[in-house]
Amino acid sequence: MNNKVSFIAGILITAIIAVGAVLAITIAIRTNTTAPVAPTVPQAKPKAAEPTTPTTTSACSLSFTVAALPVTPLSCDSITLSPNDLIATAAAAKTLTVTGTGSGTLTYSWSVTSSGTNVGTLSSPTSQTTTWTAPATLSADQTWTISAGVGDSSGKVAGGDKCVVTLTYTAQPKPSPTCNTSCTNSADCPNDLACVDGRCRNAACTNQSDCQCPPPLKTCNQSCVKTEECGNGLICAGGNCRNSACITEPSCSCPAPAPAPTPAPAPAPAPVVVAMHKTCQNNACVTVNGAGRNTCTSDVSCQPKAAPPPIPKSGVELPTIAAIVGGIGLILLGLLAIF
Repeated sequence: MNNKVSFIAGILITAIIAVGAVLAITIAIRTNTTAPVAPTVPQAKPKAAEPTTPTTTSACSLSFTVAALPVTPLSCDSITLSPNDLIATAAAAKTLTVTGTGSGTLTYSWSVTSSGTNVGTLSSPTSQTTTWTAPATLSADQTWTISAGVGDSSGKVAGGDKCVVTLTYTAQPKPSPTCNTSCTNSADCPNDLACVDGRCRNAACTNQSDCQCPPPLKTCNQSCVKTEECGNGLICAGGNCRNSACITEPSCSCPAPAPAPTPAPAPAPAPVVVAMHKTCQNNACVTVNGAGRNTCTSDVSCQPKAAPPPIPKSGVELPTIAAIVGGIGLILLGLLAIF
């Protein structure tokens, strides 16, 4: 029994030794074999001598091509404005933005030239966007040329027509002087107006601010609309200037008025008191010394007036009445006898 076990153990040990030997030989062979590797940059190796005849290219040689990076051309492409017009006004501001292309970081520059003495102001001459402000006072035609440039890191600057704008200011003509406008002398006034107290006025009516002098007044029988159009005391009646006393007379000549009544004679002047005067004395007109009034002119004026005839007394009145009545009665009786 012990011999059998010993035999089996010997066979196993021999097999293990044999397998180990085979593995060791195999690993040794693989270790000494050169395996393919990634290609590397060929390096020059010193050689004893170059062959005089061409040799075939080694299977392990490689070649490389290095391409340069693309370069974008530098250019100034355009300028945009806001407000988008080419008109300048006094003290007005415009925002300008330049657009350009190129490689790397770009730089910007602005410049302004003018036909006048004032070129205005730029808020930022080295920014991509800047604001240009026109001069505060503009009185004559003027232009401004604004140019932009685009640069790169190498110091090159691109410009051109696409990056130039021209702004223009056109002075407005002064209005022609008219009636009532201010003036220095009559040469400033049109239409034969005269400069009066610093104003252009009509010489025929310098106090009229509208220079419209009133038309001449109309004469008799001329057409009218209102009485103010008629002169010489006429009125506007029925569409014509007429005499107010006879508006139907186209000649404005009214009939002659009736003659005025003869005025009563003026009273005789009072007698003048003199140093001597006349008076009646003894039915005679005599002159008396001393102040006084004349009471007579002749002796006749001093005679006594005649006495009036005597009036019948009441004693004869009744007989007279009775005689009249009786007479009337007799006439009546006579008439009755006849008939």
